[in-house]
Amino acid sequence: MSTLAVQDLSVVFGSNKVLDSLNVSFTTGSLVGLIGPNGAGKTTLLRTLIGAQKPSDGKIIWNDVDLKNQDCRSMAQELAYLPQGGVCHWPLTVERLVALGRLPHQSPWQKQSVDDSEVICAAMKEADIFTLASRNVMTLSGGERMRALLARALATKPEMLLADEPVASLDPYHQLQVMTLLQAMARRGAGVVVVLHDLTLAARFCDRLVLMNEGQVLGDGEPEDVLSEKNLAASYHVTALRGKNNGEPFIVPWKDLRHDHESERP
Repeated sequence: MSTLAVQDLSVVFGSNKVLDSLNVSFTTGSLVGLIGPNGAGKTTLLRTLIGAQKPSDGKIIWNDVDLKNQDCRSMAQELAYLPQGGVCHWPLTVERLVALGRLPHQSPWQKQSVDDSEVICAAMKEADIFTLASRNVMTLSGGERMRALLARALATKPEMLLADEPVASLDPYHQLQVMTLLQAMARRGAGVVVVLHDLTLAARFCDRLVLMNEGQVLGDGEPEDVLSEKNLAASYHVTALRGKNNGEPFIVPWKDLRHDHESERP
């Protein structure tokens, strides 16, 4: 089992402390939902975990070794990051974009091997973009690009995948497909940390939820415990309707507590 952890992690932008002495860890074999309101620090945490954002204070530990002492190539093989937005900067074919996920496993100027090709093909099929392999990524819809970028991350075959809002631009079918895929990755032994805003997807698919608010962890544990009325009120300022279908939970944000309190004022 591998562990990615932060110890007393802080990130400050000007006078704004985005992460405030954060302590949290993630292990392989589990699907963890990172939830919380806009501006809670979720994206900053993921960017800091993969070294794209320098911390102002604290440590990031991967398997008992400080991230700053890790070999970059090894880290690229073991950790994969899927940023939000589905942005692509080059007019590559989908297949070529996905093939970039194999670069950490190749020597400089090494040609793509048969094994690489098989991994790339499998990743495209998992992300449901195999039929788009020859398309220019610049011609894809936002949801299709996000699935292509997910396939690139899958092609790395990482020990830990950090995914920032991977279902935000997807239709309901592909939202369920991607969450099922991420859940299957965790069941096979990988670690998956996924930023989510859909509370039903978080409650239904995740083994554990980490609720962030104002740069700190407000709740960490079983989805049912973290998504308590108290926590939803404190972080999102909402109440929710709850239920189960075939034993699986759903939760729907229902009432805006701030608006209700304001309307009650004389």
